[in-house]
Amino acid sequence: SALLAARLDPSFASMARPLTLYHSFPFRSTRAAWLVHELGKADEVEFCKISLHGKGSAEQLAEYRANVHPYGTLPALVIATPPADPSQEDAAREVVLESGAICLYLAHHYNDLLPPPAAVATYYNWIVHCTSTADGILEPLYMQLTHTPDEQRDNKLVKEKMKKFKVFCLTLSAHLESNKPWVCGDVFTAADCVVGYTVWWASVIHGGALLADYPQMTEYLERLKERPAFQAAFSRKTKPSGGSI
Repeated sequence: SALLAARLDPSFASMARPLTLYHSFPFRSTRAAWLVHELGKADEVEFCKISLHGKGSAEQLAEYRANVHPYGTLPALVIATPPADPSQEDAAREVVLESGAICLYLAHHYNDLLPPPAAVATYYNWIVHCTSTADGILEPLYMQLTHTPDEQRDNKLVKEKMKKFKVFCLTLSAHLESNKPWVCGDVFTAADCVVGYTVWWASVIHGGALLADYPQMTEYLERLKERPAFQAAFSRKTKPSGGSI
């Protein structure tokens, strides 16, 4: 559409809200979209839907890759800074590419959903743990167990990733048991949007079988699902994406 084309134009940032989030449910951009709702800032952040698959997406994706995200994946957060000189038309523009980095930025930017001093290390640890370790475990499991026919499945890869996923689950379960109800104890933070998405993602793989032995994680997910902001961000039913989340 003409509006989407405008949003993909590098100069769009000067005309729009200061923050533009490129997002499509149920991709990892959902972490950031959920956090925006938790922060109560949905009216301050421009949401731009990007279709990575399907009819008509090739041209849109090419523009997105050229102007926003060099890898053509989600999410991306465009930050516009008004020019110091009012006579200049274009705003300065910076792009944050990773879901964990975007969540860290948003919490810092709005000075909200941050951890108490005693939990700062926990906060950073779990955000980066999920985005740098758990995502790399879940993505091949998702592709193999959700999108790959049984006869074509790489069972060796599945076994290897399941072994690592068990370590993640045991580690997170032990943490939740001693720190519940949230990642940073009594305080809900941006870390819960990152970790919570990881737990939700695991719950939709293979009919939820990945979490069957981890009640602390399923109980944590149920607590998250009760939050209005979670319900707003996860309001669509999950459909096979045709690609990685």
